[in-house]
Amino acid sequence: MKHISLACFTVCSLFAIRSFAQLTLQPAQPQPSRPPDPLKKHSVGFDVKNVGSGSAAKVSSLGAGSKTQTDASAPSYEVTIRNFSPQPDTVTLEWFIFSKSVDGRGPIRVHDRGSQSVALEGGKTVTVTFQPNPIVRQTRDSTTYTTQTYTDGSHTTTAESSRTRTGMKLAGWVVRLQADGQMIGYKVSDPSFEDYGKYPEKIQNLGTGAGQRAGFPPQLGGPQTR
Repeated sequence: MKHISLACFTVCSLFAIRSFAQLTLQPAQPQPSRPPDPLKKHSVGFDVKNVGSGSAAKVSSLGAGSKTQTDASAPSYEVTIRNFSPQPDTVTLEWFIFSKSVDGRGPIRVHDRGSQSVALEGGKTVTVTFQPNPIVRQTRDSTTYTTQTYTDGSHTTTAESSRTRTGMKLAGWVVRLQADGQMIGYKVSDPSFEDYGKYPEKIQNLGTGAGQRAGFPPQLGGPQTR
């Protein structure tokens, strides 16, 4: 009986040692790691406001009874960016200015666009101002005089006035903030431009207006930190 118990003990001991060896010799399986969310590491907020109309008008006479007025509008915008994190950060500010025909017909166009890299100190606010190319429209007032002569030698003169408008007018704007290739926020001039803020590819499908150009729109002032 003692031999049987000893044999059972020996077999059980060998089985336990083998199982332990298998457990210890198996390589550790790597645990899946959750990729960092790039949107969560940028604690940044911003706001946009119009700070100037930038309007100018020029009247030109085209002769008796006719004149043309040219109006150019180049509003200025101020973007305030706040870094809520104590750590420094860098973001890209991107803006789009849209225009449409003065008669309201035809599609909306990208009149001007630009972008700028902005360095943010921890816990600080940076203000950036920009001004797009002017949006130009013309108003032509004409007066046509018609004289009718009668058989008795008398005559009458009538005048007919007309007004023609050509050119473009401001339709709206979209301002976006990006970091690490990801959009972290956007602002629009009114709700009708929400889709252009959410889906950048939709802007690529729009035509370009006369104000489109290479490079950045002229800066009214560099970034100011406070």
